[in-house]
Amino acid sequence: MSIEALLQAQIDALKENTAAVLLLEASLVGRAGGSSKPSAKGEKPKAETKPEVKEEKKPEPEVKEESKPDPVKEEAAATSYETLRELVLKLASGGKRDEIKAVSAKHGITAPKDLLKDPADMSSVTDQAKLEAVYVDLLALEA
Repeated sequence: MSIEALLQAQIDALKENTAAVLLLEASLVGRAGGSSKPSAKGEKPKAETKPEVKEEKKPEPEVKEESKPDPVKEEAAATSYETLRELVLKLASGGKRDEIKAVSAKHGITAPKDLLKDPADMSSVTDQAKLEAVYVDLLALEA
């Protein structure tokens, strides 16, 4: 096989791959909340010029309900005192001061700032689990 034939074969393969990528990109538009990016030439993928792409059927893994993470628990797991404080301020400005006090009393504290070793240092949380539990309860108040 000559060099020209090898180069032509590579060019053809690249054209097929490009077409497949454009097809995939067009099928994903709207699924991830973003929009399709135009190619480097500024062209948009066209539905009429899409070649058929042979897809191998592979068995899809089953998604178990218990494997899906709970968004409230995930948000609580990443909770910092600053996040808790912002939520408390938001709820307090909405007139839910008594509810905030009730949640604090439920967890054995008088105020969320009691979860800090040093009130001046917001990263000095004494009980992260309690902070997260208070945050989850306050999120329920927000809803």
